[in-house]
Amino acid sequence: MKRFLRLLTNNWLLLVVLGIAFITRFYRLGELTTFGGDQGVDYLRVFEMLESRRPTLLGPVTHVGVYLGPLYYYMLAPFFLIFKFDPMAAPVMFALFGTVTVGLVYLLADSILRPGLAAARLPARQARPGLSKLLAFLTAMFYAVSPVILESSRAPSQPHLIPFFVTLLLISTVRIIEGRAGKWDLAAIGITLSATIQFHFLAFPLWVFAAIVLVKKGLSLPYGKDSPFKILWLAIPAAILLFPWFLFELRHNFFITHQIFSYLQSGEIGFSPVAYLERVLDLIWFSFDKLAGQGNQLLTFLAIVFALAGISVFLYNQESPGRTPRRLLMMIIFFVSVNIFGISLYSFPLSNHYISALYPVVIILTAYGIFQIIPHRLGIITFILFIIFTLGKNDFFRNHGYTMPEGVTTKTIEKAAAVIADDIRDKGGTFEVANTLDGDTIAYPYRYVLTAVHKLKPLGVEKYPEAARLYIVSREAPKKLLVDRRWE
Repeated sequence: MKRFLRLLTNNWLLLVVLGIAFITRFYRLGELTTFGGDQGVDYLRVFEMLESRRPTLLGPVTHVGVYLGPLYYYMLAPFFLIFKFDPMAAPVMFALFGTVTVGLVYLLADSILRPGLAAARLPARQARPGLSKLLAFLTAMFYAVSPVILESSRAPSQPHLIPFFVTLLLISTVRIIEGRAGKWDLAAIGITLSATIQFHFLAFPLWVFAAIVLVKKGLSLPYGKDSPFKILWLAIPAAILLFPWFLFELRHNFFITHQIFSYLQSGEIGFSPVAYLERVLDLIWFSFDKLAGQGNQLLTFLAIVFALAGISVFLYNQESPGRTPRRLLMMIIFFVSVNIFGISLYSFPLSNHYISALYPVVIILTAYGIFQIIPHRLGIITFILFIIFTLGKNDFFRNHGYTMPEGVTTKTIEKAAAVIADDIRDKGGTFEVANTLDGDTIAYPYRYVLTAVHKLKPLGVEKYPEAARLYIVSREAPKKLLVDRRWE
């Protein structure tokens, strides 16, 4: 009991930030989560996989027509079984992952800030042992309430799982640099690489980063640097998670690989030095604007200045900052650079999930700069003001789910589906369902609830003319719907 109480006492700041992360992510989750067309398609795939008891070898398809791996569906499956196919199963999973990620950001920030503070030779009254934990707490708080990050923790979409795995990767990398790495750190890296590439192809810079770090450090582990088997701790978990995807490739003559090469040769990927440089600068601004500045140009500018100035002051103006703090900071800079330059090769308009691998590091770099540049107490006050401003940018009381139409939530969809289910049970016959509230006219969320919850399956999306009855969820007047030819 004493050991447990000592553990709580030593980690109370971590417990507090985890509690705040849990509350902000689960508060009104049913009203604030996203249940749109993409979610409806994914949930139906999971339901069909579980109902048929046939594991799928393919995951979601990207907007350019290339299929991702199926790990996302496998992660959703146990939650849907526990929740008996309630559509809230996925948001609960994402909120839990988002909460744990905040705790991991606390641990990562502490491991990076602590050596930096020790090297900075602060006055004794400022360099007390608990300072790095306080700063890590504030950094994790900033991460916990950042609107883009918070929304991604409630909106089920596979790229939104990337920050969790990236933070694991960075924690293991810190342990490698400090010479404390073990076999589980290699396993965490293998899991991260095989998972993130199945969530989004723009996770490929993580592979470049990990490869260079591991080669440079020689896969160093404390129990035997020359052990020929240590790479298996990375390779085996990665192979297990990638196996279904690879099996599909073997069975279908490397179909996805051909898709990728065809896309790369289609002319949509090009390289112009000037355009690429503009893209890099745009991506840097976009990342800090979304995660730190919250759309405020002054705050975004200040966040970038703080990050750059903090790095410069630490690397060039301090006396003997030490090898480990330097290496940790250079690791973060290298990680950001690899991702920025890698993502910038993709020329489509920027979206929040493109920078999901940068979520924790942009927040940590902003904090690092503020705490390095501004005197201790004033720096803490400045960062608290950043947190308060960021918290105020969240809307915890809106009447619709994220990216969903005004007044529409998961509960709204469930109620509409229940009305349709009652009517079709009474009248029988084949039926279809449509929706005019947003761009998902095929109404995949309603299809999922009718199919998985009410066990009433609409006809296929290509069979609208064959249905005996058509149910339309709409705010439009009946006369206008009668002349709408989308479902002829």
